[in-house]
Amino acid sequence: MSFNSVGRCVAAIVGDEPDGAYLYVECNGRSCGAGVFHDKGDSVAYFDPDHDLIAALYALWDATEVDQKWEIMEYEILGTAFDARFEFSDEIDPEGTIHDRRERALRALYGDKPVIYPPIDDDFRELSEDDLSGD
Repeated sequence: MSFNSVGRCVAAIVGDEPDGAYLYVECNGRSCGAGVFHDKGDSVAYFDPDHDLIAALYALWDATEVDQKWEIMEYEILGTAFDARFEFSDEIDPEGTIHDRRERALRALYGDKPVIYPPIDDDFRELSEDDLSGD
């Protein structure tokens, strides 16, 4: 896998002109959390990563030399090129969450543009302690 493979996956997810697409990834080899975003002018659309993208990210991470393993990758498509930025484990606040770090990255890139997430599925429900008790 390569950075171009990741870009092709992102382009397939956003479905139209990929210019302005942005991928935020946190990966450690055991888990990989990602979100795809696309600048729509007045707002930013969010897309869930698909299986192909997650597989490409694991393959890219696995192919990276041990001393260059990143924990965060920001991948931005700019016209027909891409820009990839990395953070390593010693640069990351261990007390923060992926959601906090992703929100900071989105604000740095898009400012106050609203991020539009898809509506919650009708079958969604929050779990309670009763659901987790095993009784």
